[in-house]
Amino acid sequence: MSPNTVVEEMNVQEHESGFSHVVNAMQINFVRGISYCRMTGGRSLLITIPLIMFEAMTGIVLGFYDIWGKWFNREGISIIQGDYMPMSIAKPMDAPLRFTGQAPKVAFQDINKAVRRYQREAISATLSGDFHGVAVRTKELILGIMSIEDETESLFPMHRHLLESIGFAAVNGITYHKQSEGRTSLLSKCFILTQVMGLNLYCPFDSLAQVCHGYGAGILENDVPYIPFLERFEG
Repeated sequence: MSPNTVVEEMNVQEHESGFSHVVNAMQINFVRGISYCRMTGGRSLLITIPLIMFEAMTGIVLGFYDIWGKWFNREGISIIQGDYMPMSIAKPMDAPLRFTGQAPKVAFQDINKAVRRYQREAISATLSGDFHGVAVRTKELILGIMSIEDETESLFPMHRHLLESIGFAAVNGITYHKQSEGRTSLLSKCFILTQVMGLNLYCPFDSLAQVCHGYGAGILENDVPYIPFLERFEG
C-alpha cells in the first residue's frame, strides 16, 4: 500500500485501541514468524520471540492509556484511539523489499548517537508541551535514517516505525490540545514520553532484521503499518 493510499485511508480508518493494536501485532508476528523461521533457517526467531514478549508487556501500558483516553473519547476527542494505524494495512508478508543489504557497524553507531541526542531533545520538548518541536525533531531523524538506508542499501524499519508513531502522536497532540482547551496535554505528554524512552528497547531489532532480509524475509519491514506522520505534519 502506497503512502498516498494510506493518507486517504487515514480519514476512514476504524479507531483501534492500543491494547487491540498490540494484540493484532502479536498475532501477525506469530503467524508470519513461522514462515520467516523456515526462510531464514531459524535466524528470525531472535526477532520474533523477543518482539512478541515485548509487545505482551507493552499491552499492559497501552491498556492504561486506552482507559485514560476514553475520558476524552466520549467528548469526540480521538486521543489514543486515533493515534494508531490499523495492523490490517501492513504490507503482505511477501511484498518485495526495497533493500536487502546489511549496514556497516559505523552506520548503527551513527544512528545510535542520533537517537540518544533525539531522546534528550524530544523529552525536553515534550515536558514543556512543545509538540510541534517534537514533530520537527522526529522528522529530522526519520529523514536522516532514510538517507542512511539509501546509502547503505539496507532497511531500518523499527527505527522508522517507532519514530513515525511518536511524530504522529505529537502532531495529533496539537489538535487534541486545541479541542480540549489544553486538558489532553498531560495525557499526550505521557503517551509521547513512553514511546520516546522506549526507543532503545526496540531499535536493536533492525540489525537482526537486516540479516533476515538477505534471505528474502521481509520481517519488520512488511509487518508494521505505514504511519503517515510526514504527510500529516507537512500537510
